[in-house]
Amino acid sequence: MSTIRTLDGSSLLSLDLEARSALLLEGPAVLLHMIDDWPALTTDKATWTDKERFMRRFGSHRLEDPVPCQSRDGDAGPTGPGEFDCPLRKIPLRELAELRGFLIVPDRKWTLDDQTLIRDLFEGHEPPEILQSVKYIGSSVGVTAGDGVGHSRHSASWLALVAGAKLWFLAPPDLPQPEQPVCGNLEVAAANSRRDGVVHALQLPGQVVFFPTGWWHATCNLSPFTNAIGGFMAEGPTFYTTAERVARGIPTHSLEHPHWTHALYIMNPPLTKKEAANDPEQ
Repeated sequence: MSTIRTLDGSSLLSLDLEARSALLLEGPAVLLHMIDDWPALTTDKATWTDKERFMRRFGSHRLEDPVPCQSRDGDAGPTGPGEFDCPLRKIPLRELAELRGFLIVPDRKWTLDDQTLIRDLFEGHEPPEILQSVKYIGSSVGVTAGDGVGHSRHSASWLALVAGAKLWFLAPPDLPQPEQPVCGNLEVAAANSRRDGVVHALQLPGQVVFFPTGWWHATCNLSPFTNAIGGFMAEGPTFYTTAERVARGIPTHSLEHPHWTHALYIMNPPLTKKEAANDPEQ
């Protein structure tokens, strides 16, 4: 497998803004030593690396379930606000994690009632210093090895891993969309990647994966429990250090900043049609 480059965070901080930006925008990279001081990796590591402890701490937060309706054939109903004819229900995060495959709460279409959840989550981590120029940011939790997220592309983004391991599949913007990785059969996924011009990264705890705008990217979870935080960067993007932001009068990140939208991602095996049909709360 072809792999992406690895960059040391300390070296990036020592570069001037122009050189740092040029280096990052060359292509995807695994960034080291960017989040070593996060509480989620140090003083509060047990909470963030153990599924049961994580759910005991955060699982009671009640969230809106964005897929509460079922159509007559058992498929999930529409997932946009105002697009279904039954009311949204609120259920605890721990139950939502068992019910749904992949959620964004809120996405651009949703609002999160319980802002306490976001504040609780941010006690364990914050955007890395040169990656603070974000449009919105969220936390991802995977609870089954072999799950994954298929190829998509969007603005420059980063994902910092706290627990578990992820295998990344990335391809340049000028290539057609690659075939979705077969997370349950990595030999097949590797063969497809060689054919499609895809490169890879094995991400371990304490590492940050960054990719520029437009790059195709997909992931496979390699561990029974994965926990990460990521951000979609603002247009540009800019890679200021804290000192550079202060010198230019640019605010550092703030949970109250009006242009931030916060997202919580929960990845778990989705309900089958049969399971959904037998769910008494559907």
